[in-house]
Amino acid sequence: MRNVRHNVTRVSLLTLIFAATTGSCAIATEQLKDTLVYGYKTFVCYQNPMLGLWHNGDGELPPGKTMPPRLEVASSINWRGYESVWRIADGKLLLESISGRIKGRDVKNRALLPGKKFPVVATWFTGKIHLAVGDINDETQEYESVIVFDIHEGEVRSKTFFPAARVSYSWNGL
Repeated sequence: MRNVRHNVTRVSLLTLIFAATTGSCAIATEQLKDTLVYGYKTFVCYQNPMLGLWHNGDGELPPGKTMPPRLEVASSINWRGYESVWRIADGKLLLESISGRIKGRDVKNRALLPGKKFPVVATWFTGKIHLAVGDINDETQEYESVIVFDIHEGEVRSKTFFPAARVSYSWNGL
């Protein structure tokens, strides 16, 4: 057992050295992102507002959260199992649509969020939504500009424009 442990450690160390020297350290599929419509333009949404509503299943169910439906993973680019489209309009963050698969059937909107009328004001989300505008600088990882919406319980509290900025990749932008 001790030799196996040492061999695994050596292999892990060699893998890390190889990755560091060749510049290829991530072997992961980039995940599908939500989209967000603002004005007349559609943006990539780097945050995941549904996590403000859905509980990840670890521990007890926190107040205000629900268990997500049992969604099927149809592709390695979408481990969440759903796609959603958001909109910022009239000072609110709105869930326009959400779709996925359950038991081999395509489902959307009310089948995933029973009792909700679409579009739904995302009252469960508090955080920041980052919208990248323009191209990314590969050296600095900054976009030409970033618009950041500060949202509290689905209401847009402020909008800030940042030239040459990075986006936050956390679920709630904080």
